[in-house]
Amino acid sequence: MTHLRIELPEEVLGQLARLASLRDTTPEALLAEMAQGLMSEAAAAEAAIAEGEADADAGCVIGFDQAMAEVDRIIAEARARRQR
Repeated sequence: MTHLRIELPEEVLGQLARLASLRDTTPEALLAEMAQGLMSEAAAAEAAIAEGEADADAGCVIGFDQAMAEVDRIIAEARARRQR
């Protein structure tokens, strides 16, 4: 494992310490966990963007008006189900 030194505003450090205490862990361990989660989310977002770009490159896209019509149809169906 690599060690990293960072500087945090006192307010952020206090919030981190309080949250770590609630989770029965250390601020350092919580920060490491949060960084891992952020990296996982970033990787998932990058994968979704790449997938969308590949779809667009392959011509698998619909126009705005068609997309909005589909959204309107889904909303209308949900409202109709709710009224039954």
